[in-house]
Amino acid sequence: MGYGCMRIAILLLILPVLCAAALRVSAPASAYVVNYGADGLPGGTDANADTPLFYDDFETQPADKVSRLAYPDPKDATPTGAGGHGGRYEVVDTSGTGANVQVTDHIGGNAPGAYLGDNYLRITRGTAAVGAVKAWFAKEQTVIGDVIHLEEMVCISNNAQFGAQILGYSAAKTFRFGVYTVANGVVKYKDSAGAFQTLSNITWSRNKWQKWEIDYKIGDTTFDLTIDGTSKTAPVAGSGSLGYFMFFTMTNATPIYLDEPFEVPKSAGGALLASDLAGLLCTRGRNENKWKVGGWWMAADASNPARPSSRHRPSGESAMPGRNSALPE
Repeated sequence: MGYGCMRIAILLLILPVLCAAALRVSAPASAYVVNYGADGLPGGTDANADTPLFYDDFETQPADKVSRLAYPDPKDATPTGAGGHGGRYEVVDTSGTGANVQVTDHIGGNAPGAYLGDNYLRITRGTAAVGAVKAWFAKEQTVIGDVIHLEEMVCISNNAQFGAQILGYSAAKTFRFGVYTVANGVVKYKDSAGAFQTLSNITWSRNKWQKWEIDYKIGDTTFDLTIDGTSKTAPVAGSGSLGYFMFFTMTNATPIYLDEPFEVPKSAGGALLASDLAGLLCTRGRNENKWKVGGWWMAADASNPARPSSRHRPSGESAMPGRNSALPE
């Protein structure tokens, strides 16, 4: 029996156990927005632990609703995904054209290309025209002590005051907290008096995909911001429940870009089917140090082989910049 076949045979023996475990968890343990419960970490035992609240990687966007061009493109390409897990989008675009919030696959200029897959979200602002998107949860998160965790890949093409903003609100649209980028890598937050304060020892980079994370424990007076692994704690403007996150820019014609940091399994109920697992095992066997994600081979991160670290182009596919390729200033 070949090595690959032996692995499949082992897989088939353990498959019932894997499926049973997967069915107990109807969705992945991490998501774009997830409630970690009172434990505050993935895999907790709290009743609300690992409850996904919102997810969209923009790959289900209809092809005729994807912008193929650089900004400004008048095409209607606003995100159509339901937000996953009962969540929903609210797009705020006062331009009247839909050009300020678009799902795109464009690469070039300051457009980096998707972090994973083909599509990603472009948010910008026309002259006196707002562009923003709200990611609403299926229901407001109100349980005191539950930790709400946001993960998002963010690429910022501008170097301006309040060029990128991530804001948390209650379902009644009461402002809870927010983070704001200003020039030269500086990050600010808004305090309870409405004043902007600088967060020291944490910075952002222009024209580069970076992983932004926010953790907020319902009822707390602080929240945590993490950018590419560096974390800082800041005061909230007002504590309480959380109903949605808002992504926003105040800069004209220089977009911010959003994408998801990972892919969620597409099989029904969040469980991997036998064919999915067997295919994954066979693929891993043929490419020992790579995973295939969104049509691209991703080299395994040496510190965590389960996570991809960089793009590698299969033979016959067109060239594409790496996820952290340098882009023009």
